[in-house]
Amino acid sequence: MSHPRSQLLVRPVTAADADLLLEWANDPLTRAASFHPDPIDRSGHLRWLAARLGSPWTGFWIGEIEGVPVGQARVEVDERGVGEVSISVAPEARGAGTGRALLAAALGEARRTLPVTVFLARVRPENERSLALFRDAGFVPRGEEDRAGIPCLELWLG
Repeated sequence: MSHPRSQLLVRPVTAADADLLLEWANDPLTRAASFHPDPIDRSGHLRWLAARLGSPWTGFWIGEIEGVPVGQARVEVDERGVGEVSISVAPEARGAGTGRALLAAALGEARRTLPVTVFLARVRPENERSLALFRDAGFVPRGEEDRAGIPCLELWLG
């Protein structure tokens, strides 16, 4: 893997990224941290991805370091301007500050390209790494809810 101080750049996701995104999404740690922990099938994933790529309300990026994909970040904006953030780091890139760089780059792109006024992250309470990532980026916990029967914390960034 590349040096942790190498610059992370983001590029828009395309349909050609489908298999890579599916591989990352079905990583056991990623599934365990999600609100729908069952493995994702390819046909459902392709339909989901096509809908995201076709939406002007969704920003979806792959983070790369020296041309190597290291993770994905997505922001989906609702009619109120709330941009819900989703992020995952490739298993081989975890623990090197990749998530921080990817989140910062994605938030910058979202502010530049989407009608977002505030960001929202929903995180399972036991997902300490994700909670720390969002808190370090300035997100503030502001409530709890159930999501698909699973408790989650809501963190907001103005």
